[in-house]
Amino acid sequence: MELNYLYDIANNENISIIDFKMKNKALIEEIDGNYYIAMNYSNIANSNEEKVILSEELGHYYTGNLYNSYMKYETISKMEYRALKWSFNTLVPYRKLINVIKNGINTIFELAEYFEVPINYMQKCLDFYNSKYDMRKELSYAFS
Repeated sequence: MELNYLYDIANNENISIIDFKMKNKALIEEIDGNYYIAMNYSNIANSNEEKVILSEELGHYYTGNLYNSYMKYETISKMEYRALKWSFNTLVPYRKLINVIKNGINTIFELAEYFEVPINYMQKCLDFYNSKYDMRKELSYAFS
């Protein structure tokens, strides 16, 4: 999925995206029924990282998992996990991932390049899908 498409999604949902200097790279807030995603572009290394960050913030929106820093750590962790799952399903859909691997793109570097995501994100995604679906059985070989 292209980065511009994520911005289109936000625009279609009337989510304002603003450049905001802060400690975090991004956050989503709901204020008076309006949603805002603050992105600290000065802390974002490249467009692949920007895509992942924006998709995770949209994941909070679509899964209804917005939180504040006063919540318990366990609650925040669950909400982050739900947003991350939405991001995985959006940026690296499982069926597409399986088809790409079956067609010979099977190192983590190749996969990250193909899906235009950072390598550490691709690894988290592979770990998530492998724990959910046991991908190795479906693919009948291990990842390089």
